Order: sequence, then C-alpha cells, then structure tokens
Amino acid sequence: MAKKFKSGDVVVMIAGGPKLAVENYRLNEEIPGRFVESEEYVNVVYFASEGFKRDTFHQDLLLFA
Repeated sequence: MAKKFKSGDVVVMIAGGPKLAVENYRLNEEIPGRFVESEEYVNVVYFASEGFKRDTFHQDLLLFA
C-alpha cells in the first residue's frame, strides 16, 4: 500500500471526526531491535475537549481536509 499522507497534512476522519494533523507513520518492530515504518497506520495529533491527544488510525479512514 502506498503512503497517502506526509507529516503536517491536515486530515479528517471519514466518520466526521475532528481535524487531525499527521505526525508520522507508526513504527512496527518486525524484527526485535529493528523498527520499520508502517505504510498503513498513521500517527496523528488532534485537539479534544480534554486537550491535545495522539492516536493511530489506518490511512484509509482519513481524508485531506
């Protein structure tokens, strides 16, 4: 799967969620001690009522804002 987003992109969840800022792609430890950047799961930062939050979403659930 090709990466759709790059760091700093502003995106919205397909389900009408909050605006999110792409932070990077999630790192997977496929081999112990060796991290590989995921091409599917995106780390994002967004503002919720409790303050800023960070979460991971599959890139297919996100659209450019």
